[in-house]
Amino acid sequence: MNEASSTARQRARSRARQRARRNAIVGPPRPTLHRRLADYDAFPAALVAETHERVLAIVEDIGIEFRDAESLALWRQTGATVDGALVRVPGELLMGLLETVPAEFTLAARNPARSAVIGGRNTVFGPGYGAPIVVDLDWQRRPATLADLENFYRLTHMAPAIQVNGGVIVEPTDIAIPHRHLHMVAQGFRLTDKPVLGPVTSAARAEDAIAMARLVFGEDFVDNHPVYIALVNSNSPRVWDETMLAALMTYAGAGQAVLCQPFSMMGVSMPANSAAAVAQACAEALVAIALMQIIRPGAPAIMGSGSGTASMKTGGPMAASPSSFWAMFLGAQMARWYRIPSRMIAGASCSKHPDMYAGYEAGLGALATVLAGANFVNHTGGMLEGLLTMGYAKCAVDYELMDIVHVTAGNDDREGADEALATLTEVEPGGHFLGTRHTLAHYPYQPQLQDYNTYEQWDEEGRVTTDERGRQHAKALLEAYEAPALDPAIDDALGAFVARRSGELEG
Repeated sequence: MNEASSTARQRARSRARQRARRNAIVGPPRPTLHRRLADYDAFPAALVAETHERVLAIVEDIGIEFRDAESLALWRQTGATVDGALVRVPGELLMGLLETVPAEFTLAARNPARSAVIGGRNTVFGPGYGAPIVVDLDWQRRPATLADLENFYRLTHMAPAIQVNGGVIVEPTDIAIPHRHLHMVAQGFRLTDKPVLGPVTSAARAEDAIAMARLVFGEDFVDNHPVYIALVNSNSPRVWDETMLAALMTYAGAGQAVLCQPFSMMGVSMPANSAAAVAQACAEALVAIALMQIIRPGAPAIMGSGSGTASMKTGGPMAASPSSFWAMFLGAQMARWYRIPSRMIAGASCSKHPDMYAGYEAGLGALATVLAGANFVNHTGGMLEGLLTMGYAKCAVDYELMDIVHVTAGNDDREGADEALATLTEVEPGGHFLGTRHTLAHYPYQPQLQDYNTYEQWDEEGRVTTDERGRQHAKALLEAYEAPALDPAIDDALGAFVARRSGELEG
């Protein structure tokens, strides 16, 4: 055997061992969640109608500012009343524009098997977003780097129940801001074959992202299929600024999906009342979505219609607040009423460490989003300090939580009741079902990160807590990660684009 052949066989054995490790700790990828559970309409239809009337009162009488000359010109040409930056939109005009918003659309992935369906009775889960700080694998709290972003892309790629990857999972503070988006987009396409989110910090950066997507998917495909979600925020109360509008108009013009999310916190940027906050959030989101339809009728959009809650002690965000749950349920009902896909968040926590309360907040948020019937749910993994920090350990645990939620909402075993009851003839009175053929073939879902052993065994094995199990699991996942295949020509094209644009931006 020659040296080259020996080396090739060693590499093949190494890849086989890596795949075996990965398969042992990662379940099969789960598709878009098609919710089998009934949506929880928490509020009567009369409240939905009342909220819509409040929305119309805001957009028709009070108005919302668009601090961008191009968008103001578009509104003026379309028939809205424009007074300086303040835009008032007749209700009939607003509702007419919204008629072209797709109630459901497919977000394309570079691996078609990973494409996600957003809207209708579907729910898609995405990762955290925008954290400038990480709690790393050594429990150190520090600024996030590009290496951290790449690691979170890897963890998200391997998470079975997370359908969307990419975007600013963490802010890579070691990369200069003018170049940051280039590395984020390129590495997103290289390290995952799931759908991704696009940068929104300027029109030029959005254009770069669209150009890079054309290298990956082909120009004609991108022009006719959404391959990005772009998350833009209004500056509540009642302001859409120039930066966000520039990104929105760029993506909408290219037929890409835009998530229009008011920056909403009851008691700070919105009234301290959930129904009022939802009315304001809907008004701010809907006028932005309507602007997208002026630019390109049929441009896919997602409506951020719930609201967060502020702590009156600090002014900072609160997670798992009853008020935010009320807003979440009503906001999802409003989105269904408008027939526009909705967005909520899950997994967020204000804890500084993945402690007991972090688990409470993440679990309650995850369950509430699915019960509400949200269509796009992000911040599902790792979020600490009210979205300021991403933790590796919490990310690993949260992603298993979302897998449990996915299975709960997308499946049940009602059809198997008669088959299961037939095993009563196999078990003597007072016996057990552990060894029956049915149990062996249909045993319940088995989480990996909870310890189901006895106290004595847990004690003997080192008293490993859930946060430490999450840290160890995150390390194991990263060690087992294998990058999805990417055409070398596409990889080279992405690299060349990043190098060229970096040089131009330096100049």
